[in-house]
Amino acid sequence: RQLNREKRSDMIETNVQAGLVQTETDGAICYVTLCAPDSLNAVDANMAVALRDVCGSVLSDDGITVVVFRGAGRGFCAGGDLRYISQFAGRTDEALDNILLPFHEFLEKLNASNKIIAFSVHGAVAGAGLSLVSMGDFCIAEEGTKFVPAYAAIGLTPDGGGTIGLTRSVGMRHALRYLLAEDKFGCTDALRTGLVTKIATKGTLEDTTKQFAERLASFPQVVLAGTKHLLRSAGYAEISQQLEHEHAQLGAAMKSELFQIRLREIARANGVI
Repeated sequence: RQLNREKRSDMIETNVQAGLVQTETDGAICYVTLCAPDSLNAVDANMAVALRDVCGSVLSDDGITVVVFRGAGRGFCAGGDLRYISQFAGRTDEALDNILLPFHEFLEKLNASNKIIAFSVHGAVAGAGLSLVSMGDFCIAEEGTKFVPAYAAIGLTPDGGGTIGLTRSVGMRHALRYLLAEDKFGCTDALRTGLVTKIATKGTLEDTTKQFAERLASFPQVVLAGTKHLLRSAGYAEISQQLEHEHAQLGAAMKSELFQIRLREIARANGVI
């Protein structure tokens, strides 16, 4: 199966339409925009390949500490592109591999990254779009955003990392409710369960996201990456192991310029130096 995955992945069209995923860098922040507004940024094979290729370079850039994903047009993402899949009647496995193999490569890089991953969403966040948002560290949602699980209603099980991301972000009970018992839910519910971090009032999403991202980017990379790593490991590490991790990360963070400046200020205030 692994050989088949590699072969199928090699067969995917790599001449992706220019501009399908666009990036804009502002200091240590990179904004990644899904740019297929005519399809509500639905994920087809080309979008999956574009995310894999574009974000591969973004996530490997040491100068970037915060990555913000957003969608062009009327909504963030309508999920998997069923119009694309419908072209593969009788051979849906091929369509599935064309989309999911590169998309999984992208998600694995996203999950392994020590950068802060945030989503800035509006309009519709459906299916694979919801799964993708759940795989991030933060989500800023514009007032009126609708989250639409979509899977069960059309006879499908979740994909796009949703079973990992939703369980991690809201817990199994809420994840199960969202995926099986809700046709859609809004920002208030998503904020209450932890899927959404902050709600931006209508028309302020861009400014709210920028302020949020700039705050995060003002912290040293060692603090961002270390805190994220510690929280990720806390769920399965033995206490002795986790305390050792905290010790090591704290030692590394104390060498940061920000902490050294603060330490000198305290020393001066107390007449030590």
